[in-house]
Amino acid sequence: MPTVNCGFSDQPGRSGQSELVANGPTLLVEIGFDPGFEDSDTERPDISDDLLPALVDTGALESFIDADFAAELGLPVAEQGRVAGVGGISDTDIYMGQIYVPALNWTIYGRFAGARLQAGRQPYYALIGRTFLQNFTLVYAGRSGAVTLSND
Repeated sequence: MPTVNCGFSDQPGRSGQSELVANGPTLLVEIGFDPGFEDSDTERPDISDDLLPALVDTGALESFIDADFAAELGLPVAEQGRVAGVGGISDTDIYMGQIYVPALNWTIYGRFAGARLQAGRQPYYALIGRTFLQNFTLVYAGRSGAVTLSND
């Protein structure tokens, strides 16, 4: 039963609590597109193994990939779509791809709306939404800054 820490611990001059407030729960993920990928509990998509920060976003239904990064990777655009968020409704490209979470050996795959994370000066390359979280137990200890995801 894999468990991953996606929170923060106390560091000299900065508490785990304040880091969690400032950054939110963060997972390290791999992002790309493997056209031959088929859903399997044991298969990992053939994508870059660069670890990138992704925000665990309980306010998002689906998972998103940064639009500029998706274009840089050359992820295929499946369609144009509309998304709603704090900025209202906007049109965006919907990309085909995979987000792989190595610490949990879990792949999120399919269509991902492009989000303007980097353009908005966010440090994330993806947002991980509730359709992913429904498969895990999330423990959020705001007072200490600890957050864990487990597949128990």
